[in-house]
Amino acid sequence: MEDGSRVAIFPLFSCESCVYCANDKRQLCDDWKLIGVQSNGGFQQKLSVPKSSVVHLPATLSWEQAVFIEPFANSINAWNLSSPNLTDKIAVIGAGSLGLGLVACARQEGKMSVSVAEPSTTRREAARELGASFCEEKLSGEFDIVFDTVGSEVARNAAIELTKKSGKCVFLGFAAPSQPVNFAELIRHQKQLIGSFAYSKEQFELAVNLVHHCNGKWVKNVGFSDVQLGLEKFLEGDFSVIKLALRPNFSV
Repeated sequence: MEDGSRVAIFPLFSCESCVYCANDKRQLCDDWKLIGVQSNGGFQQKLSVPKSSVVHLPATLSWEQAVFIEPFANSINAWNLSSPNLTDKIAVIGAGSLGLGLVACARQEGKMSVSVAEPSTTRREAARELGASFCEEKLSGEFDIVFDTVGSEVARNAAIELTKKSGKCVFLGFAAPSQPVNFAELIRHQKQLIGSFAYSKEQFELAVNLVHHCNGKWVKNVGFSDVQLGLEKFLEGDFSVIKLALRPNFSV
């Protein structure tokens, strides 16, 4: 901000008058918009937003840790929707920002059993640092709650298969828009499929505290000239860097 204070911006706008907005579920509003998606501003150096969108950052939080606020807010929403018990066995497919946020949610709850499936060694190490109990490229067994943060057909099928009878399967990823599902198995085994999208303003604010557990070394600061190369590496499956942070005036 112009007064020099450090802030994060709650990026979701909505009509503010429907039943969903009234219950702080603006992501379900028919007129929802995200800065940088439905409206410009994601890469701008200066942006005008309502004061209600401003969330002040504590001095103890680094810029690199703050990069995880938005994805961790998504994770908090998914975690809340799953209503976990302390005795539940939790599985997380994918240890990108969403998956790491779910591990952080479990850590905040206490000593919960959280297993993570992730092909990237770097991401598995980050998940362990956040408190994951078990990290491998693939998981086996049965779990009370399974979170799919990838959204590919393979990941979704794996999530459903890992979910025990009467268990919950929560989906956050968008990689595949649709796919066939064996509803006969879901019905017989009484598995619950739950969709999770975005977050409330309250969850965004809660994420500010949750990201204190993140390691700033997981983030690579880049300028505009390096963004494309960084994104191309992600598309190629190179996750040696967990997250990129665009710093417009950054130079090595």
